[in-house]
Amino acid sequence: MKRFLTVFFVLLASATGWASDEVTVPEPLTAWQGWVMHGHEMVACPSLNGDHSRFQCLWPGTLHLVAEQDSGRFRQEVTLFADGFVALPGDASLRPHTVTAGGAPVAVALSGGRPRIYLEAGTHALAGRFSWARRPHAISVPSTTASLALSVDGAVVKAPYIDGDDRLWMSRPRQAPRENDQTSVEVARLFTDALPATVTTRLTLSVSGGKRRETLDGILLVGTSPVSLSSDLPARMGEDGSLEVDVKPGKWTVTVTAVYEGILSTLAPFGAPFGQEVWAFRRSSSMRLVSLEGLRQVDPEMTRLPEAWKRFPAYLATKGDVLGVTEVRRGQGKSASRLTLDREVWLDFDGGGATVRDRISGELNARRFVSLPDGPFEPGRIRLDGRDRMVADSGQGRFGVEVQKGRVAMDAVSRMGRDTSSLALPVGWNLAFDRTSMVVHLPVGWGILAVAGAAVESGRVFLDAWSLLDFFLILVVGVAAFKLWGPIWGILFVPGLVLLWQEPFSPALLWPAVLATTALVRLTARGDGWAAGLWGQGVRGLHGAVLVALVAVSLLFASQQLRQALYPQLELRHGGAYQGQRLETDGASRPMESMVQMDEVVSRSTFAKAKAKKRPLPKVAQPLEEGETQTGPALPTWDWLRVAAVTGPASEAHSVTLHLVSPTLRRGLHVVRVAVLFLLLLRVAPVGRGGFFPGKGTVSLVLLGITLSLCPRVAFADAFPPGPLLDELRSRLTEPPPCSPSCAALSQVALTLPQREADPALLVLRVDAQAHVAVPLPSGDGSWRLASAADERGSTLDLLKVDGETWVHVAPGIHTVVLKGEGGAEEWTFRFPLAPGTVRVEGTDGWQVSGITDTLQVDGVIRATRMATGGDADKPLTGKGRLFSWFRVQRRMEFGLEWRVVTTVTRNGGDLSGPPVVMSVGLLDGEEIRTDLKGVKRTGDSVAVTFASGVTSRRWESVLPPGLPLALKAPDTGRVVEAWTLHLDPIWHLAWKGIAPTGGTDRKGMVWLPRRGETVDLSVSRFEGAGGRTLTVDRARLSLWPGNGETRMELEAAIRASKGSEVEVTSRFNAHVKEVTVSGETVPVPEAGGKLTLPVDPGRADVRVTWRASEPEGFSPLRLLVPRKTSLPDLSLGRSASNIDLVMHLSRDRWILWTTGPTLGPAVLMWSIVALVLLAGAILGRVPFSPLSGTEWALLGLGLVTRSLPAVVLAAGWFFALEARRRKRPVKRLAFNAVQLGLVAWGVLVGLVLFDAVKTGLLGIPDMQIAGNGSTPTLLHWTVDRVAGAFPEPAVWTLSVWTFRLVMLAWSLWLALKVVGWIRWAGESLREGGFWMPKPKKEPETPAADAGTPEP
Repeated sequence: MKRFLTVFFVLLASATGWASDEVTVPEPLTAWQGWVMHGHEMVACPSLNGDHSRFQCLWPGTLHLVAEQDSGRFRQEVTLFADGFVALPGDASLRPHTVTAGGAPVAVALSGGRPRIYLEAGTHALAGRFSWARRPHAISVPSTTASLALSVDGAVVKAPYIDGDDRLWMSRPRQAPRENDQTSVEVARLFTDALPATVTTRLTLSVSGGKRRETLDGILLVGTSPVSLSSDLPARMGEDGSLEVDVKPGKWTVTVTAVYEGILSTLAPFGAPFGQEVWAFRRSSSMRLVSLEGLRQVDPEMTRLPEAWKRFPAYLATKGDVLGVTEVRRGQGKSASRLTLDREVWLDFDGGGATVRDRISGELNARRFVSLPDGPFEPGRIRLDGRDRMVADSGQGRFGVEVQKGRVAMDAVSRMGRDTSSLALPVGWNLAFDRTSMVVHLPVGWGILAVAGAAVESGRVFLDAWSLLDFFLILVVGVAAFKLWGPIWGILFVPGLVLLWQEPFSPALLWPAVLATTALVRLTARGDGWAAGLWGQGVRGLHGAVLVALVAVSLLFASQQLRQALYPQLELRHGGAYQGQRLETDGASRPMESMVQMDEVVSRSTFAKAKAKKRPLPKVAQPLEEGETQTGPALPTWDWLRVAAVTGPASEAHSVTLHLVSPTLRRGLHVVRVAVLFLLLLRVAPVGRGGFFPGKGTVSLVLLGITLSLCPRVAFADAFPPGPLLDELRSRLTEPPPCSPSCAALSQVALTLPQREADPALLVLRVDAQAHVAVPLPSGDGSWRLASAADERGSTLDLLKVDGETWVHVAPGIHTVVLKGEGGAEEWTFRFPLAPGTVRVEGTDGWQVSGITDTLQVDGVIRATRMATGGDADKPLTGKGRLFSWFRVQRRMEFGLEWRVVTTVTRNGGDLSGPPVVMSVGLLDGEEIRTDLKGVKRTGDSVAVTFASGVTSRRWESVLPPGLPLALKAPDTGRVVEAWTLHLDPIWHLAWKGIAPTGGTDRKGMVWLPRRGETVDLSVSRFEGAGGRTLTVDRARLSLWPGNGETRMELEAAIRASKGSEVEVTSRFNAHVKEVTVSGETVPVPEAGGKLTLPVDPGRADVRVTWRASEPEGFSPLRLLVPRKTSLPDLSLGRSASNIDLVMHLSRDRWILWTTGPTLGPAVLMWSIVALVLLAGAILGRVPFSPLSGTEWALLGLGLVTRSLPAVVLAAGWFFALEARRRKRPVKRLAFNAVQLGLVAWGVLVGLVLFDAVKTGLLGIPDMQIAGNGSTPTLLHWTVDRVAGAFPEPAVWTLSVWTFRLVMLAWSLWLALKVVGWIRWAGESLREGGFWMPKPKKEPETPAADAGTPEP
């Protein structure tokens, strides 16, 4: 565990962000990178710029494909940034074979009908072959292929053709020309019910014959004005609304957008100049709800509407049809709120109150004052949308904050008091929640008896853990006890098992088994005969086995119960751990040599995390002088025992009640359970004649059982690296770069147009990248194809095609990318997915270029059209004809500490390259413009806005006097539409009259979309603050380094303030202040004896104060005998503080005897072990066949226990084994010899253990089994949740380590005297009846005597 903490905090301290786009991993964790990154390997790959969640690990180079009459082959170089699959050309019907990577054969598999191979990260040269009897017309290629070279029968194919199914054609499909000049028109319209209403007309022209000019009438509907035109061909709107198009053979698309003067209403009878049309209708549910009549609805999927239009209802319009539009409801309407409440409750350590954190998220259907009742809750802190807000007082016994309609993300921290044994937690918020959940954090020693009003997870609450099966089994045991031993025991068993049944390690299911076998033993005792005797032996054996299991589990259970009664901070918890400031380390399980270094890391662990990420600290919002932003209570950082509960839907009145069990009562219950357990054990395992335990020695055995139950749990070192460290490593390795989501920019573009038809267009891009990212390249939308991409050195770049875009990978730095485009012919279109900073176009002679503003910005797309050199009839159409402009005036009113208005005027449609356009915008009452912008000039109560050529938007800022009523009115005439958006800080309350707001597109503000002449009157008032603290000590850490010559003390505190404040530090150590820093800045140290006052600016501050005091000490023999008390000096910050850590660093030359302080702190477990050894020695000394006296057992155990408790058991077992050997030896030879050898080996092992105990006692450091809250023999750690003023003063009593060594020297001398006699006794025991039993020799056979003389 120590290594874990060392590595963890070194990792945090050494983290320097993504400055180098890499994370430095400490050496111990290097080998674990692959493990933690399993499933996250893609983070090593470049991400698509602007989207860190999308990574591209495969970057293919140019695919070279050669097709011949009977075979084909391909080669390609690919780069993988992570192991993965690489798609190959071909499909299920045409598979590649003889595929190699770097010259080595690789296995090819099919996935989704496409061949692919698996490769490791790196650059690989792929090659493969195809075989066919007849060359196919097309070959499937991977969809990511962006660069391709095709050769057919030795001839290079220029501009290889890939269709929409990713098939590469051996030759481009040709379309036979038609002889006659014919033009067919297919019309589709999209009506958008917005303000103003728009209709987008999409004409699909199918042209045959030669090039010519066509005039199309009837494009515009009645009451509309054209505002924009886009076309694949040169096109222009005529003065009469007709459309002129220079057509050529092929299929082309022309799109005309027109607007209505107002909202969409019933349309005039349709003329259908091109036959029936398909209309799509796009509703604006946030603005209004309409019903449509008069047209027949059709399935959009069965039409040739654009894919983007098929999401809307479609209608078939024929000649004479009338579309009726009826307004059903204006505005979005009032929908139900969809809110979720996630509540966390931290009970105070003393149980006197609780800290409550509520997180409210979801959608709120209207702006309202969201509040809690002042009574059960105390005002604290509210964060709304990531900012601290002033908690306002409604004047009606409630406090809260004004919340805007829309998405809600609110975090509130408040306090509650507790006067009874239960804790009532009402929802309190004046909202209805679709789902509520709650997590209750209980401190050390507390428990929950029952929860009312919520469902809790199983096993965390006493009453909820019970089932009918549990009650059934307990009643069965009670009835059995009644039948076996009488009514008194039957009555005692039921409540006794109720106390024991649900506790961890309880032998619950063994009780029914014991009573069942007890009944069987009684039954078999009544039988007779051979069968009954055999059956009785089996039943008694089973009963004995069950009893042994019951006693073993009961001893473990009793040890845990007594441990929790004595040391509640060492409680075994079902999930959860103290994570706030606690350090998961156990010094006893780590080498002593590492403790000093470990302490230095641990001592600063609390603030290491905050300093690892060097990011600016958020500032607290400052309201006007009439109110103050409350900092509220500090959020607890501890997490001891966690109980989760879910209540489902809930309203304000719903309450959850926790019936709590105090630490004192729980400690008493632990002791009572142990007493009840041993009482029941004495009943089921009777002593005396005929029982399983004879009467002689019964008291000793009972005492031994109780003593063993006091044995502390053996601590095991945590595995390294632990889960939290691996999670931290994974989060660091997968953390997006600081520049995310915009890590690359296209700063400059130089475009050179071709001078001859066969020449390529050249684009030189300057790409600025701050991380490894993929950058989208410009495209031609089909007007030209990308021939090559290279860097400034001429090296070919790997390209990737994703979602129709071509991407290139760049490393951090400044790069030059050179693109060549071919096949543009008469017209070239350049679309930039990544908007460039500036674009310069060269070689424009003979070209007409559009789409570039005066500031060299791209306006949509850049379109270059080659100008013809013949007569006017041969010249292409220039310009877009007669188009109208309309204007949207958007006033964004932000009323916070200052009333600010941001007005944006947008020009939509029209000829943007034409002469300047001037329009007028009225000002609000009291509005004062504070920005001086070109094109914006105030003239009285209005503003003249000038739109120069290419300018589409003007924006200015102004201020209003706070608190004045506002009257908003929309223009009565003109092509001007206004939209009003109001953002109110939660300190303001709004009342309005007029039209209702709509949903709009602003999720956090109120939006009005007025029609001509409509008005809205706004009245805004101010809330008063609910009161509360303006400075909060979120956490503090007080560390003490006592020494023989100098004592050092250090205070680290994290303070949050909403206004400038001062913190006065009081301590008797103030005369020894050496250094004071606040947020890294040094503060002058006061003179000796002066007040220590720390200035705190608004926001967050990290405070560090260091004291040093010299304490010269001389040598005195009394120091070896009299314990020294060391306590943390008194200290107070003059106000309450939370999350207090008290740390004491002790040197290795001190012998810790005892500690006092807060409950959540260290415990010295050695004294319970010493008591165990003394009691066990007294018990063993009373055993009749004990080889040692009680005093000898106690002294031997006290010396060995400093080494380890198992060493005591090992030595005691050897002595009893020798005594048993002396009393009775095995009869069989093999068993006898094996016992002799085992005892000798066991004795050697005991001798080594004794020698090690002497060595450790004379040279080492005493292990006092210090545990609890991450404490070690050299670091003692206490934690307190809250203090009202002065910090607690925990203390430790210590002696010099030389005192311990002198005691061990005396023990070693005693041991040396005793060992001689023990060795002599051991030898005599082993020689009793012979030391070795040899194999018996065989006796020679004696011939039998003659039976008589044989007859002759």
